[in-house]
Amino acid sequence: MSLPRLHAVATDAVARQLAFLEHCTEMQDRCGADLAIHLRLRDTPIRRMLELAELLEQGAAETEGWLVINGRVDVALASGADAVQLGADALPIAAVRSIVGDALTIGASVHDLRTADSRRREGADYLVVGTVFSTPTHLGVVPGGHALISAVSDAGLPIIAIGGIDRQTAAGVRAAGAHGVAVIRAIWDAAEPAAAAEEICATLTR
Repeated sequence: MSLPRLHAVATDAVARQLAFLEHCTEMQDRCGADLAIHLRLRDTPIRRMLELAELLEQGAAETEGWLVINGRVDVALASGADAVQLGADALPIAAVRSIVGDALTIGASVHDLRTADSRRREGADYLVVGTVFSTPTHLGVVPGGHALISAVSDAGLPIIAIGGIDRQTAAGVRAAGAHGVAVIRAIWDAAEPAAAAEEICATLTR
């Protein structure tokens, strides 16, 4: 499993930006196999989601990167995505595996070692772990910091850390045991998203 180190998470608001696909294409060209575009679309109509996914998967295939779909196994399969990301309220991992077989890599979102161990036993291939640092998208959540990454690494699966991570903090998160990071604001709020992604990729692969 060649799990990319940078997961650029696109929310509904991000995907509605006029230059979204343009930014994604440039990021894919700059980061190549180190980049996964992660579609986390909760309000986007399903047909539009599939349309975006198909376009992004084409770019991922050309650059040897990944496309990850959050929650929607049907969209992941129909678009030819590389992985599906499952949260706490998603279908059970065993049920998803029975549907997708080896066609998709399965990621699971966790917040502690107990849940990480459970998801590993259920058959997850990698873990998205957070919240690492404070972030406006999870107000009131106490961040786990590097200690969270170090603890969950005992589950024995590759970790993608998420939550308030940027270029300045990415190296420390890697040193704590994460395979890579997932980011939203550090890329999409930047003046030049592709340049920001390239900088984070460089930090993660040094």
